[in-house]
This record gives sequence, C-alpha cells and structure tokens, in this order.
Amino acid sequence: METLPVYKHLQELRNRFFIVVFCIVAASILGWLIKDTIVDVLLRPFEQTVLYYNTPSGGLAFLIKVSVLFGVLVSMPIVYHQIWGFIAPAFPNFHRKFIQAVTFFSTILFICGVSFSYFLLLPAALAFFNQFQEEVSLAPLISGDAYFSFVTSYLLWFGLLFQLPVVFMVLGKLGILERRHVKKFLPYSLCVSFLIAAFITPTPDPINQTMVAVPIFMLFVVSLPLVRGKRVQ
Repeated sequence: METLPVYKHLQELRNRFFIVVFCIVAASILGWLIKDTIVDVLLRPFEQTVLYYNTPSGGLAFLIKVSVLFGVLVSMPIVYHQIWGFIAPAFPNFHRKFIQAVTFFSTILFICGVSFSYFLLLPAALAFFNQFQEEVSLAPLISGDAYFSFVTSYLLWFGLLFQLPVVFMVLGKLGILERRHVKKFLPYSLCVSFLIAAFITPTPDPINQTMVAVPIFMLFVVSLPLVRGKRVQ
C-alpha cells in the first residue's frame, strides 16, 4: 500500500470537511424555508403548542437552531460517507462494498435512533413530566431554547448511540474486539448504560434515566453477535 505524505491526508481531510459543511449549510437553508413545518413536527410530542422566548433575538435564534438541526439530521448520510471514506484507505481489507455497507447501515441506524427517540422516548418523557401539573397548581411556561435543548439531547444522542452495532462490527473486523471480550463486558454494560443515560438526559429523575438506559443496554446486547474478531491484515 502506498503511503501518502501527511499534508496529503490533511488536504483530503480538509476537502471532506468542506463537503460536510457545505451539505449542512445547504440543508439548513432548506430547513429555514420549511421552518414552520419543522417546528410543528418538533412540537407534536408536546402538549403545549406555544413556546416562549425572553430575549429580543430569542425567536430568531430558536428558528436558526431548528434550521441547523434539520440540516445536521438530513446531512448525516453524507457525514458518514465522508468519515468512512477517510478512514477506509488505512485498512486495505476494507473493501469498497464493505464501506458502502457500513455507510448504509450507519445511516439506517441513525434514522432508527432518531425515530425511536421521537416516537417513543420523547412522548413518554414529556407525558411523565406533564402529569405533575395536575397534582399541584402549576402551569408550564417553556422557552424555545429549553425545549430545543431537551429535544435535541434525545434526537442527536440516540441517533449516535444507535451506531454502536456498526462500531462493534468494525472493531471486530479490525481485531480490536473479540466476542469473548464483549461477553465479559456485558454484565457491566448495564451500569455503563445508566451512566450514559445520566449524561444524556437533561433531568436527574431515575424514571427518565431508566427509559433511556434500557435501550442503550439493548444496543450492547444486539452488538454482541456482530463481533467476529476477524483481524485486518
């Protein structure tokens, strides 16, 4: 395998970075054009149909964040393609078909993670928090920034966490991980899942953390059969 000088790798990294940035910016501009629809979609899991802002530029900042979030989510297939395309030359046995398969499954798993979070976790978490309004005289006054942070902490993190099976599969193919190693780690993965959930969830309550930790633990379990431990020469 021909070894390229460092500056060539840096040039390739720069070019791939510019492609990712261009795609995110272009998709964010599209997100701005359909921002009303995106806001409606983000508010569907929430019973409150109006969000508030407490600074003069708060409304504009919220809409920009929503547009950029849309840009990032839509651009993830390009992001994965550029990441794996940059890494692949370092491992000659990573054939083009394998990289294409990894990129495809990375994208599918990201979509699954975002969908799982949006359709299941978010409504359940919001319903749990909203039930306390009925017990005492409280009414929500949620700001756009607070709700945006809450939603993105679920959508983006679960989109990334659903990459665990692909990461385990690649590490197994490289020989860094073997199935016996993962089996030894499995009893501790539940504790790790709760630690990750505590970091992801914006609230300290155990119920919300449990709702997040259990799917993470299941990802560890699902990843086990994908580790074959075939070393790349």
